[in-house]
Amino acid sequence: MQIEIETDLIEFNNWQLRIREPENRFSDRVLLLLHGWSGDENSMWVFTKDIPPDYWVISPRAPYSTATKGYSWRNVIRDGSRELPKISDFQPALNNLLQLIGDWAISSSIDFKSIDLIGFSQGAALVCALLLSGQVDIDKAACLAGFMPDGGKEIATPGKLIGKKVFVSHGIGDEVIPLSRGQEMVNILKYAGADVDLCSEEVGHKVGIQCFKGLKNFFST
Repeated sequence: MQIEIETDLIEFNNWQLRIREPENRFSDRVLLLLHGWSGDENSMWVFTKDIPPDYWVISPRAPYSTATKGYSWRNVIRDGSRELPKISDFQPALNNLLQLIGDWAISSSIDFKSIDLIGFSQGAALVCALLLSGQVDIDKAACLAGFMPDGGKEIATPGKLIGKKVFVSHGIGDEVIPLSRGQEMVNILKYAGADVDLCSEEVGHKVGIQCFKGLKNFFST
């Protein structure tokens, strides 16, 4: 996949990362890109074309190989099935990811107070897990063509996500993750107090033109 944005591919603590530095290297804004099932550190850059230049943008490769190609955020053989993953399936990757970001920030002398997130498909499910875990301060999060992992509803207590802004994009004709799962995710996030902006279009398992514009505006304001 060709990356049009200028980035650096590095290995850090046994992770493969693709990173875009901000115009001001001392910026404390961090945006984490979480790819979907069978993706890698190159998959998410299409969503960053209009992201403000004061962000550190970090795209890690998920830690588990899939049975076919690419990588996954959960270590299960049937990862490519339609079975709804449990939120606990993502906990090992979630813990390791937070350790990675903390170690990277220290090594790079970046003193960030919170992080922003963009996740696609399985990566959006991981975004939900991160939001509900409360293990890191998140300001804005975008869940694209995603779903709430099984068990998320049980820990989404009222008020838990007050002050969190979430942009959700879902294709009306999504053949991989039905719109109903996206709507369920929205309902659970709202129940927990998140400020959710939903964009849906007549597309499949992708982000449509109008939702791309919505994503741009979400991170620009």
